[in-house]
Amino acid sequence: MNQYVTGAVIKELREKNRMTQLQLAEKLCVSDKSVSKWETARGFPDITLLEPIAETFGISVTELISGNTVHNSNISANMLKSKTMIRFFTISDYEEEEIWLRKQHQSGWKLVKMVPPCIYIFEACEPQDVIYRLDYKNSGQTEKYMQMLRDFGWEYFARCNGWLYFRKPKEAAVSEQDGELFSDDASRVELISKVVKTRLVPLAVVFLCCVLPGFVRAVTGGYSGGSGSFFSIFFGIMFVLYVFLIVYCGTKLRKIRAKYDHYSA
Repeated sequence: MNQYVTGAVIKELREKNRMTQLQLAEKLCVSDKSVSKWETARGFPDITLLEPIAETFGISVTELISGNTVHNSNISANMLKSKTMIRFFTISDYEEEEIWLRKQHQSGWKLVKMVPPCIYIFEACEPQDVIYRLDYKNSGQTEKYMQMLRDFGWEYFARCNGWLYFRKPKEAAVSEQDGELFSDDASRVELISKVVKTRLVPLAVVFLCCVLPGFVRAVTGGYSGGSGSFFSIFFGIMFVLYVFLIVYCGTKLRKIRAKYDHYSA
């Protein structure tokens, strides 16, 4: 591989997509210094990063290495190679999301991109049984952590709302443990605790500090004039939505935690 050409291509694609070195680094879970080394020919990406880099820029690995981007003028053909689906999963539905993504891949559609909060973009591929796993790293992740997972055969390909998306072909998982991100139940419980602290608790705070007072004011006639009806309807909908999400997510996360929390009994 010609390091200089590859670095020049990465820089050109990054600038074309109006991304900074830091933004690209965050998408690939590496440091911005690493990106700088690639672009200045003082190093080159690990081979396991070529596919994530290509997917970030919407090109193939071959195009990334050669520097020759292939343009398909047949728009209809391009559309047949991808599909967009809308599917809503709450913060407590990550296990169901893993199963759903695996079924999509088995049907010949691999996930390539997500647009918050619930838009999934898939690319046509050969039907294959691929294991999908999610990890929650709201505060970010280290390059050492990502390298460890790559060493175990996991491909990192997307991040959305603090969730990291990984996948691995089922055939590469020689044992049941090889198909799991976590080696023990304590790590699974820790994930749930992080989700509760950084997602569920803030949701409850917004409800108590904003939604509930607004709802009480609306039902007691606190909003007058033409805007009264609007605020009554708005806070009524928000009240029902927040109560449902807090109760549903809280109950489900507690059940998932109980499933893995036997080690502390």
